[in-house]
Amino acid sequence: RKSYCLIKKIGIPFFKMKTGPAKGCWMRDQVVNSERIWIAEGVSGQFLKEYTSIENTQEITAYNLTQFYFQGTNHIVYNGTFCYHWKGTMKIVCYDMRLQSVVMASDVEGSNFEDDRTLYKGSNSYYDLEADDNGLWLIFSKKNDSVYTYVLQFYPGTLREYRQIKVPVNSRQYGNGFISCGILYLVKSASVQRTTIDFAYDLFEMKTIPISLDFINPFADSSMISFYNNRNPRLSRILGWDDGRQIDYQILFE
Repeated sequence: RKSYCLIKKIGIPFFKMKTGPAKGCWMRDQVVNSERIWIAEGVSGQFLKEYTSIENTQEITAYNLTQFYFQGTNHIVYNGTFCYHWKGTMKIVCYDMRLQSVVMASDVEGSNFEDDRTLYKGSNSYYDLEADDNGLWLIFSKKNDSVYTYVLQFYPGTLREYRQIKVPVNSRQYGNGFISCGILYLVKSASVQRTTIDFAYDLFEMKTIPISLDFINPFADSSMISFYNNRNPRLSRILGWDDGRQIDYQILFE
């Protein structure tokens, strides 16, 4: 574990822009500090869009994922690669934007990846890719298990499993989630304006942390809630996609 930091408060959402359909995902690179942003529109698709910055939405590149369609709205951009759930499979893949090809793939054995067993309540995602200063994580659920949620931590720079954590919570009782400083946070609802984060689990100490944080979905339709890790903790944010609006939230750590 590189650092321990518990979120004390999440600020009000800041509107950044409005683009695309009601559901989607917008991302910053979790490793390379850059103003560039990436957008995957809808709950499934073949194209990833790249923009110069959130302020300048002049589209500079549209990447064609060919047959490797994405599924869901909980993807990530990590060190120049777009990592996501390959639709219709139990695979996570990473698409290298410089090479414009898939360069890594990994099976998530035993996971729910189709039908109505999505990861979160009312979600279109089966997998939720997250990153913090400890590296890349995957939140998922398993077939025939409605009691536990599972988290994979990967070896740095790969999709090879380093360890798997069994978390004592049913993620389908929650609207979305994210990981920060090795702690899993779950948002109670993504479909009401005012909700709470009432579950947190330390993925290193393997224990639940008592917590109650206010959280606002300003348009009551959040399809994506994700932690953006900046080398300067004061610039780290929660990113959200709420009814076609791209928003972010400031974070206060203890």
